[in-house]
Amino acid sequence: MRVVVYLKRDAQPKAVLNKLYKYTEMQKVFNANMIALVDQEPKTLPIKRILELFISFRLTVTIRRFEFELAAARYRGHILEGLLKAIDLLDEVISTIRNSKTQDTAKTNLMDKFGFTEVQAQAILDMQLRRLAALEREKLEEEWKIVKELIDYLNSILGDPIKMLAVIKSEIEKIREQVQNIE
Repeated sequence: MRVVVYLKRDAQPKAVLNKLYKYTEMQKVFNANMIALVDQEPKTLPIKRILELFISFRLTVTIRRFEFELAAARYRGHILEGLLKAIDLLDEVISTIRNSKTQDTAKTNLMDKFGFTEVQAQAILDMQLRRLAALEREKLEEEWKIVKELIDYLNSILGDPIKMLAVIKSEIEKIREQVQNIE
């Protein structure tokens, strides 16, 4: 912002400027102690260093969040692979479960006979009979595609620092918009 003040010939510019500062809000002073915890120690820092630390913190938090979401998506994808394989071998899986005396032996038999992991075998045992319908297979395949796309997306972001910074930038812009809407 630029303010232009025209003075009379006999006016003193310094005096006018001092009165403008004194009686208007042209100049505001805002004192702040810029203290932050750096390596578990409180330190007084300049604003540039505080912003660098904040961006570093946001980067760490975002990476952890994406790693958590990636682990959850991989876990769900692993279960879906087992369920789809079980539906392909449905008659054999059902006969194996029927011939087992307990749930634990059924799980062990599924793992030994078909190569399922423990998590997959438990998911197969927990699956309800109504999920064996053809529509449920389509739903499982659709969910598997969505989970696979999510895994690919999360891997691409975690593998590219530029994309990660773009995600952080968009999150900060959303926060700024929310703050502006509050005011």
